[in-house]
Amino acid sequence: MTGPHWFLIACFAVLAVGTRYLISQAFPREGAGGLAESRGDVPRAVLYSLISAMMPWKKETANRHIVSYALGITLHIGIFLSFLWLVLIFFNVELPQALIALSAIVLALGAFGGLLLLIRRLTTSQMRYLSTPDDYFSSLLTTGFIILTLMVLRSGGLKAALFIYAGILFLYIPVGKLRHAIYFALARVYLGLFYGRRDVWPADGRKSWRTRP
Repeated sequence: MTGPHWFLIACFAVLAVGTRYLISQAFPREGAGGLAESRGDVPRAVLYSLISAMMPWKKETANRHIVSYALGITLHIGIFLSFLWLVLIFFNVELPQALIALSAIVLALGAFGGLLLLIRRLTTSQMRYLSTPDDYFSSLLTTGFIILTLMVLRSGGLKAALFIYAGILFLYIPVGKLRHAIYFALARVYLGLFYGRRDVWPADGRKSWRTRP
């Protein structure tokens, strides 16, 4: 392996340690969940928390900002796909050209969504007022990650640059705004466990989360 490979591994190790620390700080102490016997379908409540509860018609304001919601979804899909390709590229996994071409389209849409959201943050007075330097840097960092992954897929080169860039991204996740990627999963799972145990989520425990209105 080359230097960029080892740099990426070292940065991932730092990310793992940082993630472990954030998890230890985020979860409540033993007994905080209560001592009452569980009454609901906890696994289904967790799925509801992660999937159905995140739909725009279930969120407080997302249904009034569908375009921004859709752009955010494409951006996050692009980020997740970039991480997947980072692993595949790191281990030199070869895939069919058709799959690479499809991935390139999805990554391009993700980068487009990220750029539009950044422009919206820069040009909307309310968004500028609410934004911090961390918001802009995080947006640039993640969108750049998608663009660089796309360039690697299209050209076959720049792998070392991708590993170094991804390493910097790993280092920034636990300390910047991007740590919400860790807190999001923790929060949604914990809400599912908490409300599922009390038979609150889904609202009617007799129905599947797939058929909830």
